[in-house]
Amino acid sequence: MLKVQVTKKVLKQMTQMNPAIQHHFDVFFQTDLIANPFVGKLEDDSYHAHVKYHYVAVWKVDKAAGTITVTYAGTRENAPY
Repeated sequence: MLKVQVTKKVLKQMTQMNPAIQHHFDVFFQTDLIANPFVGKLEDDSYHAHVKYHYVAVWKVDKAAGTITVTYAGTRENAPY
């Protein structure tokens, strides 16, 4: 099973969000992302998904280490893809 890690940058991004949106990201990171981390392929090991209509998450999967590292959580307008 893969372990989800959230970067400090993402934690800071999330503190600036509406609490309802924060809740959607929390649920996404704890359930949906673990269940299917290989959706929305961007590059070799980078993926993304829309958590809400205007909000996305971007992450990298390291199969060898067994980790999912969330690198972005925020609006889709500012997403790094």
